Amino acid sequence: DIFRPSVSYTEIPGWMVVVQNTPDLAISPGSSSVFTVRVSAPTTAQAGDLGPMISAKAISLRSGEEIIGDGWQGIKVRTYHNLSLELLDNPETMPPGIPFAVNVKITNNGNGPDTAILDLPWSPDTWDWWAFSDGVNVTEGIELSASYDLENEKIVNVWILLHSMESAGEIHEITLSVISSSGTDNYYEDNDVMFEAITEMIKQPRLDGYFGEIVVETNSSHAFNATAWNIGNAADSTIRTKLIIQTSPPSSCVIGFISTDTGLSKPSGEWMSLNLGPTQATELVADVIVGSDCGLNTIISAKIQLEGGMDELG
Repeated sequence: DIFRPSVSYTEIPGWMVVVQNTPDLAISPGSSSVFTVRVSAPTTAQAGDLGPMISAKAISLRSGEEIIGDGWQGIKVRTYHNLSLELLDNPETMPPGIPFAVNVKITNNGNGPDTAILDLPWSPDTWDWWAFSDGVNVTEGIELSASYDLENEKIVNVWILLHSMESAGEIHEITLSVISSSGTDNYYEDNDVMFEAITEMIKQPRLDGYFGEIVVETNSSHAFNATAWNIGNAADSTIRTKLIIQTSPPSSCVIGFISTDTGLSKPSGEWMSLNLGPTQATELVADVIVGSDCGLNTIISAKIQLEGGMDELG
């Protein structure tokens, strides 16, 4: 017999079901044949949507009899991953050792909910980063709905922390990227953003040491130590120190000196330049000499002052 294939299906708006161009089928007794049906989903179909119920049909061209197969509804819309990343604002300079924020917008343009994973590819291993959105840590992933649920966009604050010893004045190209946690993005051209920033110069003095209180005798000397640091990422030619001695009641019976482990020395009240490189330190020794003419119960205050980090702006 010769059969003309066709198809019947439940009507769902936007879906198209057509029989592919197929000639009439000549089928011998006891034999079978096949034909192809193309099913097209609408562009607005969402992940998981079921397609129409389809039943194959064939009409005998000899007898006119119509044969209808069992209904089948096994077509489901697959997930279409399409995330995009937009740079909202970024710094032009980056302070080493201090977190700074880069603000981005992540949009899910796909046809179903998705989880976006942020990354900083090609960033140095010494850097650290994390991300927050609406006060929630989203470093491990950002949940996004499909567009019809109106939660498909999120503003994300990406915090980046450079190592405190990142060299000053270096130009960095920083790339942020986003991928789906559950599949390959169908349009990856908008998954990355890039910006350039320069490492800031940090000059930061620090003084470590504590001497406490003691009772002293006249005609004696006492020493205490401290460590002066430049914990910045650039040499500091302005860093300096001095020993300050005060007595109550005021008296000139106490004198002192401050010296370094490199042989520098200054009397109390005078600044001494240290000129420390990045992360460089020097040991300070303060010597306090109490004269024989100091009165009983004289209170002596001795302290080391450290100053640095200044540039042409102060």
